[in-house]
Amino acid sequence: MSNHWEKYWSEGHLTSFCGDFEENYEDEYSTFWKEKFSEVTAGNSVLDLATGNLALPVLGLSIPKDDIKYYAVDLSKISKNKICEKKSQLKEILNKIELFDQLNIENLNIFENEKFSLISSMYGFEYANEKKVLAEVSRLLSKGGRFVAIAHSENSIILNRNNQSLRCLNSILAKKGLLDTLERMSKAMRSIKSQKDLVDMKFNNVAEKLRSQLNQQLSGLDNSYKELFWETATPLFIQNFFSSLIGTNHKTRVDWINKKRRELHKHSLRLLDLKHAAINSMRKEIILNELETRNLELITWNTFLKDGHNVGAVIELKKV
Repeated sequence: MSNHWEKYWSEGHLTSFCGDFEENYEDEYSTFWKEKFSEVTAGNSVLDLATGNLALPVLGLSIPKDDIKYYAVDLSKISKNKICEKKSQLKEILNKIELFDQLNIENLNIFENEKFSLISSMYGFEYANEKKVLAEVSRLLSKGGRFVAIAHSENSIILNRNNQSLRCLNSILAKKGLLDTLERMSKAMRSIKSQKDLVDMKFNNVAEKLRSQLNQQLSGLDNSYKELFWETATPLFIQNFFSSLIGTNHKTRVDWINKKRRELHKHSLRLLDLKHAAINSMRKEIILNELETRNLELITWNTFLKDGHNVGAVIELKKV
């Protein structure tokens, strides 16, 4: 697995939508999961698949109910200490969660058969091989236990926004794209040691031509993608780039640009993961066909709505 998700979780984000929720999943998400966790009876255990920074177990433990044990697994390295750096109030709750990181959810042989009455997944299990995950879900659920997931799916507003964001990032990162133009302009500018050098830049025809091209690209991205472009923090980066020119040379400026490239590239890889993970009609058919051989019964497969918008599929299975 590439480390682009691991880097994201190491920054302490609790959910996979870092800009959307201040604390944890809210509104319809929170209501849905708290209802599911409330159905777990005392003495039973819950397993959260592809848990990230433990958002769902934290929600579950916010319900005042004793004697329910929460376990969580994720393929990335997950640090409770990193989470607490941003969410220090969660330290006591996090200590109650049994975390197994760097563990593939396709092979969970560290757990004995029929250990869990509920297995949950929030935008997670669909990133893995569905047949292997369902085999483990069937093995690990106790009879009558349930697997409940909210998964990325085709036609959701999240997938549509994701694909637009990818197009925006590709425009920024492409050859002769925004950052490439900025780097070529930086080379034409050479060293800027004083305010006079900065003023003299207007007589540098090559740099001025590239500056005009850069402004055209900025305007085009702003018009085409609007808030999605601003969410990349690229306009702020460009602003800071120009406000910090005095005392810099081309090498220093290229270091800034390359750091921004790496940041946006990792973001684009996460978006590509989401695009490829989204459940389409073919994958849905594979999952439904697999249930027949896994002692799993379909209870629900519906569209999950948030603020009236399709944000994925809610899937609920029962071990029979």
